[in-house]
Amino acid sequence: SEQTSSTLSVPNYFTAEAFPGGELELQSLPVTAAGSVSYPERGFAEKGAGLGHNIQLPDPDGTLRWHPLVVNFEGLYYPSLALTTARLYMGLSKTQCSILPGDGVKLGPAVIPADRQGRLFINYAGPAGSFKTYNLSDVLQGQIDPNALKGKAVILAKAPLGLAGTFKTPVEPALPAAELCANLVENIIHRRFVKTL
Repeated sequence: SEQTSSTLSVPNYFTAEAFPGGELELQSLPVTAAGSVSYPERGFAEKGAGLGHNIQLPDPDGTLRWHPLVVNFEGLYYPSLALTTARLYMGLSKTQCSILPGDGVKLGPAVIPADRQGRLFINYAGPAGSFKTYNLSDVLQGQIDPNALKGKAVILAKAPLGLAGTFKTPVEPALPAAELCANLVENIIHRRFVKTL
């Protein structure tokens, strides 16, 4: 169910402090705008270590090549779920993540390159199955060795039904959303960036 920000406390991730001196430049860039917001279930939102957008914008041919690291919603800037996941995995605070207008996002000492719209060019690890997946019920029932998940960024997602919950990519015609997120998190954590002209 959709909740409003007045019923759920949602942190403002990027404000003017996140890009000192660059406010006017940032406002002039065509950063992806979110038209509305849907929040996760209250329990997840309140207990989670962070939130992020999950907007994906395929190219005109329907293929997903780029990912918006940041979106604008009503004048505030919010990171993607992948960016938030990578930041948390790396043990960085929100204050160690800032927007570099026109260049990318600074995450700790690293700069994640982005185009003028704040989009990261996705460096896919390979087709579906490139990342190990587990059934959540197997994990909860103790059928998976906990050491298999130790030290890993774990992404929970619903299994796709047919093509719903999948994306056409350059390496896979129907990549599950969880594996898309895994590719993005892996790109950020291991700095596997593709330089574009």
